[in-house]
Amino acid sequence: MVFKKITLCNQFFHNVLFEKFPELLNKVHFKSLTDQIDTSSPMGRFFFHIMASLSQMERELIVERTRAGLNAARRQGRIGGRKRIMTISKIKAAKQLLANGIPPREVASNLGVSIPTLYRWIPASSHS
Repeated sequence: MVFKKITLCNQFFHNVLFEKFPELLNKVHFKSLTDQIDTSSPMGRFFFHIMASLSQMERELIVERTRAGLNAARRQGRIGGRKRIMTISKIKAAKQLLANGIPPREVASNLGVSIPTLYRWIPASSHS
């Protein structure tokens, strides 16, 4: 028994439970305490499937709108994500410092980046 049907109709009850354990389809039933939903009857199963379908459609619409928004932002020149720590000038400075024999740990510290970030932008093989 469930008090509210808000998220239960989503993926868990139908997709996860019944696709992984199809033998439970006729043994496990859903009964809501606040709504007249009972999957032990044909009408209850029908209503449950309609709600699950609407929920899946809503999720797909959200994904579609999100992708459309991201594409529109890209067309306007906006780039999502975190700003780069290693700018072109930092990369040039790091290469110069490494070429002068300064240890990578010191170079990373001076530039305010971690050693893995330094090696990501300037592989060890390029400054040996």
